Amino acid sequence: MGNKLNQLKYKIASKLSRCYGRDELSTVLIVLGIILSLGYRLVDLTFLYYVGCVFMLFGLYRIYSTNYNQRSKERMFFLKYADKPIKFVNRTKRKWTERKTHKFVRCPKCGAHIRLPRGKGEIVVTCPKCTSKFNQKT
Repeated sequence: MGNKLNQLKYKIASKLSRCYGRDELSTVLIVLGIILSLGYRLVDLTFLYYVGCVFMLFGLYRIYSTNYNQRSKERMFFLKYADKPIKFVNRTKRKWTERKTHKFVRCPKCGAHIRLPRGKGEIVVTCPKCTSKFNQKT
């Protein structure tokens, strides 16, 4: 009995080692599917439950798929369009956590986000991206 159980464990581990695995797109699909599947009761639209289930199933399909090329293409397509919102969310979280110790400004020339320490008075800021200089009160 123990030998057959070890063989089964080996077969499962062997199969799972060839899978694509979890990435950003599959995580978003599964989370969105859970939200839709649970949230359909709030708006009383049953089809949202089924849409959520489809999202979750596709996310799981991507995780256990062995077609690396297709999954990589899908991931690159997703990241191409999700990059700006992801950066916006991360930047907003960082601004919120560091709001008491730092001030965030944008370069007037190139629009780059610059983090400055608070309480230093008026300083000359050099943009790290375009090297333009401007005065800023901290």
